[in-house]
Amino acid sequence: MRILSICLLLCWLGTPLAAQYSGDARSLAMGGSSAGLQGLRAVLANPAGMAFDSETGVLLFAENRFGLADLKGVAAAASISSGYGQFGLQVHYFGFQGFNRQSASLAYARRLMDRLSIGGKFDLIQTRIPEYGSESTIGFQLGFHARLLKKLHWAGHIIHPVQSDREGAQALTNIIRTAVTWEASPQIMLTAEAEKNIDWPMRVRVGMEYAFLRQAFFRLGFSSEPSVFSFGLGYRKNRQLGVDLGMSYHSILGPSPAFSLLYSFSKQDSKS
Repeated sequence: MRILSICLLLCWLGTPLAAQYSGDARSLAMGGSSAGLQGLRAVLANPAGMAFDSETGVLLFAENRFGLADLKGVAAAASISSGYGQFGLQVHYFGFQGFNRQSASLAYARRLMDRLSIGGKFDLIQTRIPEYGSESTIGFQLGFHARLLKKLHWAGHIIHPVQSDREGAQALTNIIRTAVTWEASPQIMLTAEAEKNIDWPMRVRVGMEYAFLRQAFFRLGFSSEPSVFSFGLGYRKNRQLGVDLGMSYHSILGPSPAFSLLYSFSKQDSKS
């Protein structure tokens, strides 16, 4: 089982699947579409979205890739709202003792005007294999988030556009994403995202969130290249405590469940 996990992890790190879970269990349930996220959740995805729904809070995320015990990931994120903009911090771990990838990120976002925000994120990433040592490198991300209409948002996100030339630094994947989010009604939100990995064909992700109760949500999603279906449930109590469950299903590799727990100290009516 350990050999199978290593082979799958190596294959996953070199394919578009590696970028599929930028976000939390909510975005995973909606096909992995995360570039248009707002608020605290945007710390894990496109940092520009932090400034469009300012939240001070913490988020915990856990996933189990393809149902294998060794392919587990955990992440923690925090966001702080200030008069100088929105600050975010993220740490992430994926893998197991014999092969893992760890990262720490510092994010910042600020509104330029009422309908536009920009954000950036610095990443310190380390891949470790005890028998062979470890490699680390530094990358950065840039993004924007724009409100085109009252209920229509457009976002863009560039991940690691420049490679480190330091000897021994690991190569990072170059990714460009753009997303549109439409609040079709008070109960329904739709999202669509296109992603281009420099080494792979374009991926398309679509998702839907339906508020079947005032504080409870049902989600569906799909992503292409390869085809992955997803669904999930969410609950947000008093707009502060949030719990999300998500599941994606790859036709060959199997299911990948995920869980998120969010707590916002902000009292404004933040997005789910």
